[in-house]
Amino acid sequence: MTRRQEQPALDLFIRRLKSSAPFGVAAYAIGYLLTAGALVLDGVETFGIDAPFWKITGWTFYGAHRVKLEMIRDGHHRFGLILSESGRQGTQLTTTVPTVVYQFLPIALLMVAGFVIYRQSDKEDPSTKLTATLGTTIVAGYLPIGVVGRFVFSHSNTETFMDLTLTTSALPELTGSILVLGIGYPLVFGALGALLGRHRERQQHSTRAEDCRAQPRKNDPGSLTRRS
Repeated sequence: MTRRQEQPALDLFIRRLKSSAPFGVAAYAIGYLLTAGALVLDGVETFGIDAPFWKITGWTFYGAHRVKLEMIRDGHHRFGLILSESGRQGTQLTTTVPTVVYQFLPIALLMVAGFVIYRQSDKEDPSTKLTATLGTTIVAGYLPIGVVGRFVFSHSNTETFMDLTLTTSALPELTGSILVLGIGYPLVFGALGALLGRHRERQQHSTRAEDCRAQPRKNDPGSLTRRS
Protein backbone atom coordinates (compact mmCIF):
# COMPACT_ATOMS: atom_id res chain seq x y z
CA MET A 1 0.00 0.00 0.00
CA THR A 2 1.38 3.38 -0.97
CA ARG A 3 1.68 6.39 1.25
CA ARG A 4 -0.99 8.15 -0.85
CA GLN A 5 -3.44 5.34 -0.17
CA GLU A 6 -2.79 5.62 3.57
CA GLN A 7 -3.50 9.34 3.61
CA PRO A 8 -6.84 10.07 5.28
CA ALA A 9 -9.52 11.44 3.03
CA LEU A 10 -10.04 14.53 5.17
CA ASP A 11 -6.35 15.40 5.05
CA LEU A 12 -6.33 14.95 1.28
CA PHE A 13 -9.43 17.13 0.96
CA ILE A 14 -7.88 19.98 2.94
CA ARG A 15 -4.54 19.79 1.15
CA ARG A 16 -6.11 19.92 -2.31
CA LEU A 17 -8.62 22.74 -1.74
CA LYS A 18 -6.33 25.58 -2.82
CA SER A 19 -5.10 23.94 -6.00
CA SER A 20 -8.60 22.80 -7.00
CA ALA A 21 -10.35 26.14 -6.47
CA PRO A 22 -9.50 27.50 -9.97
CA PHE A 23 -11.21 24.49 -11.53
CA GLY A 24 -14.39 25.33 -9.64
CA VAL A 25 -14.27 28.95 -10.74
CA ALA A 26 -13.63 27.91 -14.34
CA ALA A 27 -16.54 25.46 -14.33
CA TYR A 28 -18.85 28.19 -13.00
CA ALA A 29 -17.67 30.81 -15.50
CA ILE A 30 -17.84 28.49 -18.51
CA GLY A 31 -21.26 27.26 -17.43
CA TYR A 32 -22.54 30.82 -17.22
CA LEU A 33 -21.16 31.68 -20.67
CA LEU A 34 -22.62 28.55 -22.26
CA THR A 35 -25.98 29.32 -20.67
CA ALA A 36 -25.82 32.82 -22.16
CA GLY A 37 -25.04 31.33 -25.56
CA ALA A 38 -27.95 28.91 -25.29
CA LEU A 39 -30.31 31.76 -24.40
CA VAL A 40 -29.13 33.80 -27.38
CA LEU A 41 -29.65 30.89 -29.74
CA ASP A 42 -32.98 30.23 -28.08
CA GLY A 43 -34.26 33.75 -28.62
CA VAL A 44 -35.37 33.77 -25.00
CA GLU A 45 -38.08 36.09 -23.81
CA THR A 46 -37.62 38.20 -20.69
CA PHE A 47 -39.37 37.87 -17.37
CA GLY A 48 -42.26 39.96 -16.16
CA ILE A 49 -39.64 42.04 -14.33
CA ASP A 50 -37.50 44.19 -16.60
CA ALA A 51 -33.92 43.00 -16.08
CA PRO A 52 -30.72 43.04 -18.18
CA PHE A 53 -29.88 39.94 -20.17
CA TRP A 54 -26.76 39.11 -18.16
CA LYS A 55 -28.84 38.87 -14.99
CA ILE A 56 -31.48 36.74 -16.69
CA THR A 57 -28.63 34.48 -17.74
CA GLY A 58 -27.53 34.23 -14.12
CA TRP A 59 -31.04 33.32 -12.98
CA THR A 60 -31.26 30.66 -15.68
CA PHE A 61 -27.83 29.27 -14.77
CA TYR A 62 -28.88 28.98 -11.13
CA GLY A 63 -32.20 27.49 -12.21
CA ALA A 64 -30.26 24.81 -14.10
CA HIS A 65 -28.94 23.78 -10.66
CA ARG A 66 -32.53 23.54 -9.36
CA VAL A 67 -32.12 26.79 -7.43
CA LYS A 68 -35.39 28.72 -7.21
CA LEU A 69 -35.78 32.38 -8.08
CA GLU A 70 -36.95 34.51 -5.18
CA MET A 71 -39.19 37.40 -6.18
CA ILE A 72 -40.11 40.04 -3.61
CA ARG A 73 -42.86 42.56 -4.25
CA ASP A 74 -44.39 44.84 -1.68
CA GLY A 75 -42.95 42.68 1.10
CA HIS A 76 -44.39 39.45 -0.30
CA HIS A 77 -42.00 36.64 -1.26
CA ARG A 78 -42.66 34.26 -4.14
CA PHE A 79 -40.43 31.37 -5.21
CA GLY A 80 -40.37 29.57 -8.53
CA LEU A 81 -38.09 27.45 -10.65
CA ILE A 82 -36.65 29.22 -13.67
CA LEU A 83 -36.83 26.08 -15.77
CA SER A 84 -39.70 23.65 -15.51
CA GLU A 85 -39.66 20.06 -16.73
CA SER A 86 -41.72 21.00 -19.79
CA GLY A 87 -39.28 23.71 -20.85
CA ARG A 88 -41.75 26.36 -19.75
CA GLN A 89 -41.37 28.42 -16.67
CA GLY A 90 -43.73 29.70 -14.07
CA THR A 91 -41.86 32.98 -13.67
CA GLN A 92 -42.51 33.94 -17.28
CA LEU A 93 -39.26 32.86 -18.93
CA THR A 94 -40.16 31.04 -22.13
CA THR A 95 -37.60 28.90 -23.97
CA THR A 96 -37.69 26.40 -26.81
CA VAL A 97 -34.43 24.66 -25.90
CA PRO A 98 -35.27 21.61 -23.75
CA THR A 99 -34.78 22.13 -20.04
CA VAL A 100 -32.48 19.13 -19.87
CA VAL A 101 -29.94 20.93 -22.06
CA TYR A 102 -29.58 23.76 -19.56
CA GLN A 103 -29.51 21.32 -16.65
CA PHE A 104 -26.86 19.16 -18.28
CA LEU A 105 -24.34 21.99 -18.72
CA PRO A 106 -23.24 22.39 -15.06
CA ILE A 107 -23.27 18.63 -14.52
CA ALA A 108 -20.99 18.00 -17.50
CA LEU A 109 -18.61 20.84 -16.61
CA LEU A 110 -18.26 19.73 -12.99
CA MET A 111 -17.58 16.17 -14.07
CA VAL A 112 -14.95 17.37 -16.52
CA ALA A 113 -13.35 19.44 -13.76
CA GLY A 114 -13.29 16.45 -11.41
CA PHE A 115 -11.83 14.32 -14.19
CA VAL A 116 -9.03 16.83 -14.85
CA ILE A 117 -8.27 17.26 -11.14
CA TYR A 118 -7.79 13.50 -10.81
CA ARG A 119 -5.61 13.20 -13.91
CA GLN A 120 -3.37 16.03 -12.74
CA SER A 121 -3.04 14.77 -9.17
CA ASP A 122 0.16 13.19 -7.80
CA LYS A 123 -1.40 9.82 -7.08
CA GLU A 124 -0.58 6.16 -7.48
CA ASP A 125 -3.89 4.41 -8.09
CA PRO A 126 -5.66 5.82 -5.00
CA SER A 127 -8.60 4.03 -3.44
CA THR A 128 -12.14 4.74 -4.56
CA LYS A 129 -12.70 6.89 -1.48
CA LEU A 130 -9.62 9.03 -2.06
CA THR A 131 -10.42 9.36 -5.76
CA ALA A 132 -13.90 10.69 -4.96
CA THR A 133 -12.37 13.02 -2.38
CA LEU A 134 -10.09 14.51 -5.04
CA GLY A 135 -13.11 15.38 -7.16
CA THR A 136 -15.03 16.99 -4.31
CA THR A 137 -12.30 19.58 -3.75
CA ILE A 138 -13.75 21.56 -6.66
CA VAL A 139 -16.19 22.93 -4.07
CA ALA A 140 -13.42 25.31 -2.95
CA GLY A 141 -14.00 27.43 -6.04
CA TYR A 142 -17.62 26.69 -6.89
CA LEU A 143 -19.13 27.54 -3.49
CA PRO A 144 -17.64 31.03 -2.97
CA ILE A 145 -18.35 32.25 -6.48
CA GLY A 146 -21.81 30.71 -6.33
CA VAL A 147 -22.68 32.67 -3.18
CA VAL A 148 -21.21 35.90 -4.55
CA GLY A 149 -23.03 35.42 -7.84
CA ARG A 150 -26.32 35.13 -6.00
CA PHE A 151 -25.99 38.74 -4.86
CA VAL A 152 -24.46 39.97 -8.14
CA PHE A 153 -27.50 38.70 -10.04
CA SER A 154 -30.00 40.42 -7.76
CA HIS A 155 -32.18 43.01 -9.48
CA SER A 156 -34.79 45.54 -8.39
CA ASN A 157 -37.34 47.65 -10.20
CA THR A 158 -39.31 50.53 -8.69
CA GLU A 159 -42.65 51.64 -10.09
CA THR A 160 -44.65 54.66 -8.97
CA PHE A 161 -48.39 55.05 -9.43
CA MET A 162 -49.60 58.37 -8.13
CA ASP A 163 -48.63 58.24 -4.44
CA LEU A 164 -47.99 54.48 -4.45
CA THR A 165 -44.46 53.13 -4.92
CA LEU A 166 -43.92 49.43 -5.59
CA THR A 167 -40.51 47.76 -5.59
CA THR A 168 -40.01 44.38 -7.20
CA SER A 169 -36.80 42.46 -6.52
CA ALA A 170 -35.56 39.16 -7.92
CA LEU A 171 -32.53 37.04 -7.07
CA PRO A 172 -31.61 33.36 -6.67
CA GLU A 173 -32.70 31.79 -3.40
CA LEU A 174 -29.93 31.93 -0.77
CA THR A 175 -30.39 28.44 0.69
CA GLY A 176 -30.38 26.77 -2.71
CA SER A 177 -27.40 28.85 -3.85
CA ILE A 178 -25.37 27.57 -0.91
CA LEU A 179 -26.57 24.01 -0.32
CA VAL A 180 -27.51 22.90 -3.83
CA LEU A 181 -25.37 24.90 -6.26
CA GLY A 182 -22.43 25.68 -4.01
CA ILE A 183 -22.07 22.38 -2.14
CA GLY A 184 -24.27 19.62 -3.52
CA TYR A 185 -23.43 19.86 -7.21
CA PRO A 186 -19.62 20.10 -6.93
CA LEU A 187 -19.43 17.38 -4.28
CA VAL A 188 -21.51 14.89 -6.23
CA PHE A 189 -20.48 15.55 -9.81
CA GLY A 190 -16.88 16.47 -9.04
CA ALA A 191 -16.52 13.10 -7.31
CA LEU A 192 -18.16 11.29 -10.25
CA GLY A 193 -15.79 13.01 -12.65
CA ALA A 194 -12.75 11.91 -10.64
CA LEU A 195 -14.04 8.34 -10.46
CA LEU A 196 -14.54 8.41 -14.22
CA GLY A 197 -10.94 9.58 -14.59
CA ARG A 198 -9.72 6.70 -12.43
CA HIS A 199 -11.79 4.19 -14.41
CA ARG A 200 -10.44 5.56 -17.68
CA GLU A 201 -6.86 5.45 -16.43
CA ARG A 202 -7.23 1.83 -15.33
CA GLN A 203 -8.61 0.92 -18.73
CA GLN A 204 -5.59 2.51 -20.42
CA HIS A 205 -3.17 0.70 -18.09
CA SER A 206 -4.94 -2.60 -18.77
CA THR A 207 -4.76 -2.06 -22.53
CA ARG A 208 -1.03 -1.24 -22.39
CA ALA A 209 -0.37 -4.28 -20.21
CA GLU A 210 -2.14 -6.54 -22.70
CA ASP A 211 -0.14 -5.03 -25.56
CA CYS A 212 3.12 -5.62 -23.68
CA ARG A 213 2.21 -9.26 -23.04
CA ALA A 214 1.25 -9.78 -26.66
CA GLN A 215 4.39 -8.18 -28.09
CA PRO A 216 6.94 -10.88 -27.00
CA ARG A 217 4.76 -13.59 -28.50
CA LYS A 218 4.81 -11.80 -31.84
CA ASN A 219 8.61 -11.46 -31.78
CA ASP A 220 9.38 -14.95 -30.41
CA PRO A 221 10.99 -17.10 -33.18
CA GLY A 222 10.25 -20.19 -31.16
CA SER A 223 6.56 -19.67 -31.48
CA LEU A 224 6.87 -19.71 -35.26
CA THR A 225 8.96 -22.91 -35.08
CA ARG A 226 6.43 -24.61 -32.87
CA ARG A 227 3.63 -23.68 -35.25
CA SER A 228 5.52 -25.08 -38.27
